[in-house]
Amino acid sequence: MKYFTVILFLLTCMVHSYAAKQINYNDSLFVKLDKQQFNKKDTLNIECEYKYHTPDEAVMTLNVIIENVEKTKQWRYRYPLLQGSANPIIIIDSTLNEGRYAINFLVQKDFLKLEGKVKNYNAKSKGFNYFLLGKNKANYLSTLSTEKSGYFSTPKLLFEDTAQFVFQR
Repeated sequence: MKYFTVILFLLTCMVHSYAAKQINYNDSLFVKLDKQQFNKKDTLNIECEYKYHTPDEAVMTLNVIIENVEKTKQWRYRYPLLQGSANPIIIIDSTLNEGRYAINFLVQKDFLKLEGKVKNYNAKSKGFNYFLLGKNKANYLSTLSTEKSGYFSTPKLLFEDTAQFVFQR
């Protein structure tokens, strides 16, 4: 029986060793929270590090999703992940219900980019203007050119919290 236990132990060690070699830590997001339990009005300090490999990955988006596990309610936040680093700070609302919450992190390998098609597109058109109005009056005005079929795509956009878009022909 001892012989079987030793072989089983060695076999388990070999499997764990092989599995550890198969894990690719190069595409992992490392997250550090300043506490394990939080109360109302607490500040949640998050440190995130992502090891990027190409210059295109130096500018990405970190999505933080806080979920009430018992009531399936979610809050979604979006932060810039610049040079592989993001340090979001979230203040826990005093009206938040007691319960169990999960915090999920997702790396999006791009900033927001709008793509679409103009209805009733005039092929003679040279494009149109768009205006981004950010929450804290951060504004951006630019012109978009379109393909012959009316399809368009904005460049990657970075803005705080929420934004409204206005399009003009």
